[in-house]
Amino acid sequence: MEVILQIADIFGLDKHEVEEKLQSGRMAFYLQSDYELAEHYEVKAVPFFVINHSLIVTGAQTIPTFLQALKKVTCDES
Repeated sequence: MEVILQIADIFGLDKHEVEEKLQSGRMAFYLQSDYELAEHYEVKAVPFFVINHSLIVTGAQTIPTFLQALKKVTCDES
């Protein structure tokens, strides 16, 4: 946990608040939810983005790639 708290501090987060959330288990629900979503879509890489529950973009992508994905989802809905 100390490494996580050091990282939180580097990014300007309140270490005490982060520690409290980690110890209380309040974040466990969100972490479990993200894990289940990744498992459902069989995602094995991070980052990953699910757009409109129908399109997955994995890995670090360029702006044009995201724009293309958003256009595809928009066109598929029409």
